[in-house]
Order: sequence, then C-alpha cells, then structure tokens
Amino acid sequence: MKPFDKYLLPEEVQEKLQNAHLETLLPVQRDTAEALMQGDNLLVQSPTGTGKTLAFMLPMFHKIDLMSKEAQVLIILPTRELAGQINQVLSTYKMSGLRQSLLIGGASKERQKEKMRQKPHVVMGTPGRIAENWEEKRLKLEGIHTVIVDEADKLSDEKFYYGVRDLLLQVPKEAQIMFFSATLTKEAQRMMQDLKRDFRLIAMSKKKTNEDIHHLFTMAEDAKKFPLLITLSQRENIKRAIVFITRNAGVKGLAGRMQEAGLSTEGIHSGLSSQERKKIIGYFRTGKVDFLVTTDIFARGMDVPDVDYIINYDLPKDQSIYIHRSGRTARAGRKGTVITFVEEHKKFVIRKFEQALDITIHEKGYTKDGQWVDVIY
Repeated sequence: MKPFDKYLLPEEVQEKLQNAHLETLLPVQRDTAEALMQGDNLLVQSPTGTGKTLAFMLPMFHKIDLMSKEAQVLIILPTRELAGQINQVLSTYKMSGLRQSLLIGGASKERQKEKMRQKPHVVMGTPGRIAENWEEKRLKLEGIHTVIVDEADKLSDEKFYYGVRDLLLQVPKEAQIMFFSATLTKEAQRMMQDLKRDFRLIAMSKKKTNEDIHHLFTMAEDAKKFPLLITLSQRENIKRAIVFITRNAGVKGLAGRMQEAGLSTEGIHSGLSSQERKKIIGYFRTGKVDFLVTTDIFARGMDVPDVDYIINYDLPKDQSIYIHRSGRTARAGRKGTVITFVEEHKKFVIRKFEQALDITIHEKGYTKDGQWVDVIY
C-alpha cells in the first residue's frame, strides 16, 4: 500500500504528490488520516513546520463533488500571508476542475467577487473578509461539509474569537470541523464548547516546539547586536535566515544596514502593500535574497522550506511568539537553528521560555580569537 492511498485521492493528485517527491507520510499526517477520513471533529496540536497543511488538505479531496456549484470546504486563517500560502498549496496539488477562491483584506474586492461568481468548491481566507462575503450573500454555507481552522490558537484569541465562532455556528450541524494549532489554548477549547460538538484531541508531541530545532542564545546589549549579526553571518556561514525585530519602524533601517554590510537582504512589514509583501516573500522564497528582516506579524504563515536560521534580533515578548518565530525553520523534517540576542537585564526571560516550552536554550558566545563556543559558568 502506497503511503497516500488511505486518503482515497484522485489519481491526478497522487501523481502530483509523486512529482513533488512526497513519498512518506509525516507524523501529523499519519496520525490524523484515519480520524479525518472518518469525519471526526478534531483539535490537532502539532508544532509549526511539521506538515499540517497537507494533513488537513488531503482528506478533503475525495469528499469534493466537482459537479456541485456549492461551496463545500471553508478554510479560516489568521493572516493574509498564511491564506495566500494555503491557496498556493491547494493550487499545486488539486485535481482538474476544482475551483477555489481566496478572500483576504488588502486585495481587490472586485476580483474576489468575480471568483465567488464562479462558484468555488473551496473558499479560504481571513475571518473578516469571509464574514463580509457571507453577510452580502456571495458565500453560502449550506453546502459546507468540511471546515478547517488553521492556527486555532490565534483565531480563538480575543481579536478573532466571536467572529470565528459565529461563522462556525452557521455551517451545517453535520459538517466536519478541524482545529489545527501549534499550541493548545483554553480559548480554543472554549470555542469547541460554544459549538456544542464533540471533538477528539490529537497531540502530536508533548513538546510545544519542533524537536528538529536547535535553540541558542547569546548575550548582546543593544549597541552590539548589529556587529554580532554581521559576525555571525560571516563566521558561521549563514546563508538563509529570517531576522525578527519587534517594530515595523525598524525593519527598513536594519535591512538597509545589512545591505550596506554586503548581505543580500530585504525587509517586510505590515505597512507595505499586499503586492509589495508578496513580491519580497517571493524574492526570499526563490533565493534572490538570503536574509529577510520582519516582525511578528509574519511569524505565522511564512513557509519557506530551506530557512536554516531564525535570528531573534529582538527578544520575543512571550513564549507563543517564540514558538511561532521558531517554526519558520526546521520545516517538514529539516533541521534548523534559532539564535536569540539577549540583553543582560532580560536574561531571566530565556529561563522562563525554557520552563514553559520544555526546551533547553544553550548559551553561546565568541572567544577573543573568534571561536563560537558554549558558554559555561
């Protein structure tokens, strides 16, 4: 039996998976396949980068009636970038005749209306734009049989909670609902209770972070962070990295300084238009640039498989942000490294992350002769 046979996929989809050299099921795909094919409602906890997208996408293909003019699958996502990424994955693996529509803010409403007039089988997007299309009767939910809530921890926080819950209350009672999340939150479980449905929990790992990630930190006061970044990139031969900072206003300046230092770099932040952001992500994904400077708004949904390093230029404000920044590396079975710059008065935060996430973050530093070594007290 071939690994993907359990999904009862159309032959065309099987061929596309083979052409992409996807020959084995990743753990999250293997452990959820049977329950998803049976139609169970699920809450799946799996660290970012472990193959969740295909885990929820493959089971839906055999259920879609290509002759129908009803929307059948609804995928709700927290950011435009993640929605665009899922839209691209679906375009890559779907069978001929499957129609899809992407509903996100910052994009042409007229173009989206035209897509909805084509009667898509799969509708995906951010909660606000999906709700708008439902309220204006372009999107009908009566035919929905599968709902995916990706990044459920984010979509069940205060900003999104009631909008997402109210959408889910409109889908048919018999529709299958799947929550996928890197972390399990009380809010996500509360939403399940609000929906009055039985959910099955599948936790892929007791670890909240991907076990293929090597976690490091190094001491650096603010004025020494930039020289350290340049030294690391040169001496440790860092070729593909995302550099996270906390403020939009700092992205352009840091990216510019890195360019002046000879590093192939672009910066991306929420102040840019959707088209500009898409173009820059494309440059990074295709290797036209080696370093991407960005903020926490892109800590979710940035799926670039060959990112070797995450550099936390600024300390993440909490453990959830640390998880999602870290999840941009070591994707789909690869290895990756996270390096966090820490000021002396914030060193205690590293220990809090270790305890909360059940990981070890090793301290490293440079010796006087330029060796990158473990720091032992």
